[in-house]
Amino acid sequence: MYLWLYKTEKRLFVSFKKDAATTDTYKINPDQIFFGGTSAGGILAINLTYVDSASDLSVFPNWTTWLSEVGGLEGSSGNPGYCSRTNGTFGFAGGVADTNFIDPDDVPWYGSHSLTDVTVQYGYGQPLSGFTPVFLYGSGNIETRMNNIGTYNLLDTYSGGDHPPFVNSAAIMQDNKDSLAVFLYNILDCNPNNLQKPNQKNCTNSPNVGIKEVASNPFNAVFYPNPFDNELTIELDISDFNNTSISVLNAVGKIVLVQKAQSFINKINLSDLPAGIYFVRITSSEFTYSQKVIKQ
Repeated sequence: MYLWLYKTEKRLFVSFKKDAATTDTYKINPDQIFFGGTSAGGILAINLTYVDSASDLSVFPNWTTWLSEVGGLEGSSGNPGYCSRTNGTFGFAGGVADTNFIDPDDVPWYGSHSLTDVTVQYGYGQPLSGFTPVFLYGSGNIETRMNNIGTYNLLDTYSGGDHPPFVNSAAIMQDNKDSLAVFLYNILDCNPNNLQKPNQKNCTNSPNVGIKEVASNPFNAVFYPNPFDNELTIELDISDFNNTSISVLNAVGKIVLVQKAQSFINKINLSDLPAGIYFVRITSSEFTYSQKVIKQ
């Protein structure tokens, strides 16, 4: 259930980023999406934000198995090629399965936690007093990890309080609102003094491609050279190229080129595009396959 929800929530971000790149119905800046929640929602948000490689889950063998069953970190359906990264996360009484999920170039985090919380512990332990199959590192451990790697974070702690801390406390609720507003302002791109790291992960420098979309190639597609300068060659080993299209998307998921496959060997002129990371999406009547390419 956790991994199914994980996949579902990641596709939610993708739908907004696709909208921004196409119809722009919701007028959302795709570079300013933040994800957080309370209790289980906070746990989901934090893990979703920081688990960005299947290798992160190698210490949890069952999770790795389940991951393959739901189509990898990005899933196997729904707008492939669009980046699902967020630009910050927050959790009220949240936690993470492993603080090593949080890399030195990961995004900032805000937390609020009662030191005496027994539902989701401030430190390390099992949620719900042991009535769950997982252990979590609470906000105290997350703060330590963030400080050790020098990533901006903000944590409100309370010696008393409930789960979450703001339950039955208007004062704590207001405190959390104020802190979250400060946290978000400090990591907005429009803030010239924002506290993001210069090399912070984003959709440009480290986009995600679904594991299943890359690993389970239903036909043999060869892309070369990669990196390329101006022209990319794509060889397709498929029976019917007449019903196959080739799309090129930039790092935020905007489609910058679409053309029909002309033969089994297709040369694509991308000289008009700036250097950077792109995704080439091959779509047939039966399959969709994405490949990351780099223009020098």
